[in-house]
Amino acid sequence: MLRFLNSRFLLLLLTVFFQSCVKHEIKEVILIEDGSITFVCGSDNPVTKTSLNGLTTLWVENIDKVGVFSPQASTTSGGDPGVENLPLTAMSSGERVVFSGSIFWGAGEHNFYSYYPYAVGTPPHTAVPVSLPANQTQSAGNNMNHLSALDFLVAKPHTAKYPGVSGAGAAISLRYNHVFTVLEFKIRRNSGTGSITKIKLSGLLPLAFESGTINLAQELPSQGNSYIINEITDYSSEVVLSLETPITPTNDFNTTPMAYMVILPWNTPNAMTLVLEIDGELKEIVKSGVSFQRGKKYTILVDLDNTETPVIKGSDLEPVTIGGVTWAPVNAGYDENNKYGLYYQWHRKYGQAYGTTNHNNIMLDLDTGNDPDSSFTFYSSYIDPYDWCSSFQAQWDMAVKYNPCPEGWRVPTQDEFHALSQLNSIGVEAGGGGVDGLPGRWMACDDLSNTSESVFLPASGYIRYSGESRNIGAHGYYWTVDTVSVMAKIFRSSPYSFSRNGMYKATGNSVRCVKE
Repeated sequence: MLRFLNSRFLLLLLTVFFQSCVKHEIKEVILIEDGSITFVCGSDNPVTKTSLNGLTTLWVENIDKVGVFSPQASTTSGGDPGVENLPLTAMSSGERVVFSGSIFWGAGEHNFYSYYPYAVGTPPHTAVPVSLPANQTQSAGNNMNHLSALDFLVAKPHTAKYPGVSGAGAAISLRYNHVFTVLEFKIRRNSGTGSITKIKLSGLLPLAFESGTINLAQELPSQGNSYIINEITDYSSEVVLSLETPITPTNDFNTTPMAYMVILPWNTPNAMTLVLEIDGELKEIVKSGVSFQRGKKYTILVDLDNTETPVIKGSDLEPVTIGGVTWAPVNAGYDENNKYGLYYQWHRKYGQAYGTTNHNNIMLDLDTGNDPDSSFTFYSSYIDPYDWCSSFQAQWDMAVKYNPCPEGWRVPTQDEFHALSQLNSIGVEAGGGGVDGLPGRWMACDDLSNTSESVFLPASGYIRYSGESRNIGAHGYYWTVDTVSVMAKIFRSSPYSFSRNGMYKATGNSVRCVKE
């Protein structure tokens, strides 16, 4: 660097400007009445760099890089003005360090803009790319290395004239501020076992986004306000932190391993849902009136003894498309009183409730059995081929008068169930994370903390061809449109297994509707 001293060389002295968090500086204390979750110490120092010293943010020698812009400075002595996204590297480690790079003073006032971490490219300083992924990964408890890749800092715009003696170098100091918010989770328990593999935070407001741009010339936002991010794509209202090495909580907040997540600020109080995955089981806490301000670190204290198993309401779910087939979120006939749905005899439009006693031991023709006047009756059969219909049907006709599904939907084929069964699946027992707390199996699922693209088949049981209701909570039996001999093909699912079988057509089974 000595060789630049005769060329009005510019040294950048960069500082992340925050105060330490001491007792009288605590910004936020939110006490929750049941003690299960508490927010403390909204520090002006979120500790998000690659090296940490208590609550002090440090730059890391030869690793940390910032991007610098100046329309008036140049990259060569006497060169054309215009420095665009020049990478500068920390020359030492510490709170206030010199960064290396070739920037030279020009004439008159200079404007300087900068950000961290440096990204390759030549964007204008008014549209620097920024992102915050919804899926984050921490290697082990207490490890913070992942935060440097998630963090984003913007320097306060700085204006200066050349302050030195002609021919000599002169330094300026840039001060950086955090765009996002850091959450530190401390989770304890007094009873129970198991290790935490995932932490999911969700709410009504955005928490992450795939891409956007930020104007480095904007002024530092006032307290309680956020930086403006433009051109945002794919907002996410949830963030999932995966722990490569699961953490095992202790019974003391001072000793339990910590986990760290980076989110967008919430300046407006919002309802927050926190879900923990513990050895494949989910535990949940829901709190209202929560806000997270920019540039602060919040310590979230969670007592596992006060968590509950989350319940996904079937009435809140949307259809899911898998492999070109769109699956309904719940069984046909689902409502608040029939969360397993209704039970349909094969090729009948109308279903009956589990436990029905309205039986009639007669055979009907196809149209009579699908007449609305017959809709409340289960037509039992005690003789081979155990069919309610007097005429053989080789396939379930999806004409409106025979179709139990809404308009545009239909009963699946055996091949469609088979394709679904080739994907990963997870079985759950009652209260173990199934829809409405029911036992069953999540199809097309390998992660209980993210079931938005999966299909849940509850263990709904069936009504035997003779009229007795059986196996609810143990197995689910799902009709297809296809037949095998005098039987119709089904897909059987349970918390523990699944298979393809055939059942007599007078049996009452579940229907899960699909459409292309």
